[in-house]
Amino acid sequence: MSRIRHASAALMMALSALWLLPGTHPAAAASGDTDLTIGVVKNHSPDVTLRQMQTLADYLSAGLGDTRVSLRVMDLDEIDAASARHQLDFLLTSPSQYVQLKRRNGLSGALATLVAGEGGKPLSAIGGAIVVRADRNDIRTLADLATRRIAAAAPQSLGGYQAQLWALHDAGLPLPNAGQIEFAGLPQDRVVDLVLRGKADAGFVLGGIVEEMVRNGRLEPDALKFINAQALPDYPYTVSTYLYPQAPFVVLPHVSESLSRRVAALLLSMPAQPDGSGNHYAFTIPADYAGVEEIMRELRLPPFDTLPRFGLHDVWHQYQWEMLAASSAAFVIATLVLMLLLRNREIRYMAQHDALTGLANRALFTDLVASTIAAARRDHGVLALLLIDLDHFKSVNDTLGHAAGDVVLAQFASRLRSAIRESDTAARIGGDEFMVLLRNVHDAADALRVAEKIRAVSKQPVVTERQTVTLSVSIGVALYPEHGSGLEDLSRRADEAMYQMKTAGRDAVALYRPAPPQPPADAASAA
Repeated sequence: MSRIRHASAALMMALSALWLLPGTHPAAAASGDTDLTIGVVKNHSPDVTLRQMQTLADYLSAGLGDTRVSLRVMDLDEIDAASARHQLDFLLTSPSQYVQLKRRNGLSGALATLVAGEGGKPLSAIGGAIVVRADRNDIRTLADLATRRIAAAAPQSLGGYQAQLWALHDAGLPLPNAGQIEFAGLPQDRVVDLVLRGKADAGFVLGGIVEEMVRNGRLEPDALKFINAQALPDYPYTVSTYLYPQAPFVVLPHVSESLSRRVAALLLSMPAQPDGSGNHYAFTIPADYAGVEEIMRELRLPPFDTLPRFGLHDVWHQYQWEMLAASSAAFVIATLVLMLLLRNREIRYMAQHDALTGLANRALFTDLVASTIAAARRDHGVLALLLIDLDHFKSVNDTLGHAAGDVVLAQFASRLRSAIRESDTAARIGGDEFMVLLRNVHDAADALRVAEKIRAVSKQPVVTERQTVTLSVSIGVALYPEHGSGLEDLSRRADEAMYQMKTAGRDAVALYRPAPPQPPADAASAA
């Protein structure tokens, strides 16, 4: 989990050490003997979920010292009701329910995002699976689901309902009507049971549920088959949909800001915790849930189900006098269609780019890297991934304020664009963290020259309202295919190079170099 450990640990562990010292933070003196309750959505039975997440409550209780943290394992409807009655302080819930609560209750952004472990591999994304009985030869594709009876977990479940709807929508297929869907509720094992008993033709479940049931002996390995299975070599579960961010850890509005900060610091510095089933989980910086909100809007799912569609009737009702006064109805309609197309392009641009810097965001950058690597693999090309971190950027925010920090980030992004070719791609992937994909590099020296150019332009002074700021950057470099075959491998290698260089003093460029192999134990003892 290099991104969790390197990108956030140095900052957050320092903050948590300050916040958690007795008497050094206002909340420590003001909280007294209090209790906090975390609502946790139950994808499994309540006992299993409680056993998996109890270590989180114990860890937070120990870290807060004067506060006892307890868990309430609930389904999505229960979380809705308990949140409305202010019976919960924090939530670990479905991404789509977070979007719904955020819009309805005015929640702030998530404090952190869950990273679950499977076989020692951290998973920061979830997907949905579509399953049928293995003997159903009449259901082989998404199109075969038309008019079928479908069991799903709950309407608020991203991995157990909404992701599968988006897969159908994305394929240009009609969505199931209310008469076709039966919501079995949580835990999601109930959906599998309905499919096995023939009460439903197909089931929508969270990716990983089927594998866990097989692993625990509650399902025969060949009892079910997957529809629209995706080829995701680095993902341990079979899924039928795109991948989306893991569950957010959310603070409710009535919790004080000081207590929220203490909990956030603890989460981001938390060592990986056992989940009671041989795996581990941890937390990382909050993911971008804009993509989840986008599919909820497009599918008109709550809380976006009451918004009217903007169709031709609305155009006529709003612009009837202008249209009547126009000399040509065809010209007016063409103009309105063009406006709608431009608006859709603007919306797509906003969904794929960072609002402050205009650079590609994490989602767009991930897609571009995947397609570029595929082309490089076919053409035997060489790529370079640069991971860039602004040295001591926190001190700019602390001393000059966030407005000045935004000016610095925007200026750096502009200079970063000027230092690379038009064929290369720059992205902002975190607060003060950037990535650059260099296409068609000749060798490591070529990539290092560009990195040094970026380091040079970053040193140009930035003028803010209060004073002039001079920056430096630390850059880690990894090459495809020498250092990895995908974005995850390359970013981890670049992160390791940058982290080693930061330890040595910052303001430098470092190419990833594998650690030398260790001599055999018997050879070492013989020496």
